[in-house]
Amino acid sequence: MTTFVTRLREDALNALPEARRTEYQNDAPPQDNEPLTIARPEQTKWTVDSLLARLPTATTPDRHAAGAAVFREALCIRCHRFGTAGQAVGPELTYVGRRFSRQDLVSSIIEPSKVVAEPYRLTQIVTTDGLTRTGRLLMEGDYRSELIRLNTDLLQPAKQETIDKKQVETLQTVDLSPMPAGLLNGFTAGEISDLLLYLETGPTPTR
Repeated sequence: MTTFVTRLREDALNALPEARRTEYQNDAPPQDNEPLTIARPEQTKWTVDSLLARLPTATTPDRHAAGAAVFREALCIRCHRFGTAGQAVGPELTYVGRRFSRQDLVSSIIEPSKVVAEPYRLTQIVTTDGLTRTGRLLMEGDYRSELIRLNTDLLQPAKQETIDKKQVETLQTVDLSPMPAGLLNGFTAGEISDLLLYLETGPTPTR
């Protein structure tokens, strides 16, 4: 499937005028084999203040590719669209650098549950057997169905848990982000700076 999609993308790029082709050719095609875990140990338990204090004061555009690598390794690509890459589970990030300051970006990454837009808040369900499940409520399908579908493994949107509505004791939205805290604790300040540059400049680096 990935090869087929890649070929379609190449054909589409070749059909574009050369002047416009460069706008898209640096965007990575969608992937279905992105990592599910961060393959590096925790180094620093970053806070907003400690990270801002350690970030380099100057950045250079040639770090754009390095930032793209961190975007993948830190699992951002599992839940966010950025250009043509990623998944549309969380907020779209393609133009996030135009709308938010660097401090805002750092705060939203380090403290993801501090401010959560309503469409992305999690749902907590307590069933009659006393179990509590927290996840992303899936609204697709027939509302008359006797079943509720909940995505409890947020890095794998296709994995769903089905709950009988008759077994639901309480259902409420909670002020929690699907994004886990600590995703950047295995990365250095320099690597996080590369990630921020990537988000600030967009999928295609400035020349």
